[in-house]
Amino acid sequence: MDNIVSLYNCLYDMELYKNNFISDEIKKKCIGDLVQFYNQMHNENKLVGLFSPKSFMIDLNTGDIETGANIEVEVGLKDCEIIKFIPPEIIKGENEWDVAADYYCLALFIYSISFFSYPFDGKRVYECPIVTTERAIEEYSNPVFVFDLVDTSNNVGDSTDYRVRRLWNEESSQALKDAYIKSFTSAVHNKDFRISINDWMRLLGIASIESDLKSKYILSVDNIQKELHCGTEIYESDIFGGNSSIKIGVVVASKKHASVMALGNASNYIWRLQLPDNQEMMIPPNSVAPLAKGTVITINEKVVNII
Repeated sequence: MDNIVSLYNCLYDMELYKNNFISDEIKKKCIGDLVQFYNQMHNENKLVGLFSPKSFMIDLNTGDIETGANIEVEVGLKDCEIIKFIPPEIIKGENEWDVAADYYCLALFIYSISFFSYPFDGKRVYECPIVTTERAIEEYSNPVFVFDLVDTSNNVGDSTDYRVRRLWNEESSQALKDAYIKSFTSAVHNKDFRISINDWMRLLGIASIESDLKSKYILSVDNIQKELHCGTEIYESDIFGGNSSIKIGVVVASKKHASVMALGNASNYIWRLQLPDNQEMMIPPNSVAPLAKGTVITINEKVVNII
């Protein structure tokens, strides 16, 4: 079942209706894909540039992203929501778009996807909502981070965004939190302090994520084990024993990232899926299940482990 939403909706849907990734692993994969996209563009000597959070689409089931078309800065300056993703030096007309501007936006997108919240939407913005481009230009030319340790004028409060404060407190990597603080305080106006793509890859452990995604998976049920690769077909005999050659599943690759695999339900059963973080979901026929080590799939009362 499709669960594709815009980044804008992820940021600003009411909490009651706000969707989320089906697992932390899928969120990490989404962020990893984003960083790799920036990395690939820079390796080709291209700038990523500006795009709208309304056209930045995220598949919360697979982590796939589609950034949408690039937007000219002049056009972006006419939209309050796009101004949020324009570096201050560009808003002020002091610089053309460059690698440092890409670094600024990458940090914004990583944080926004991690917390489903914008790093400069705090107390100051809640008390005086931004509804005009003039006000947006004023605010985001000199933004204040919601977790700024010195200037607390725009901090998140318990009454404004409890969820973001909870997620921030739950973040176990102090190095990552320090990177966010640096990105949205000293690096806002000093381009030399902005965090590079390689540093984000190191901080986020993206190399290890890629390694895990590309490693082989093994389907294990009772005393039966079967290696899973893209295109591997699963038969009734693999799950229930016997000699049945009826196909009930197939391993498929993401359309955008061949190294990311899922298990397609080709049976007439509704599968019950338990992800490594204990989240559960139902996989009806003709749908796909995320393929991750530690996942448990129940097919017609038969328990299948992915190892």
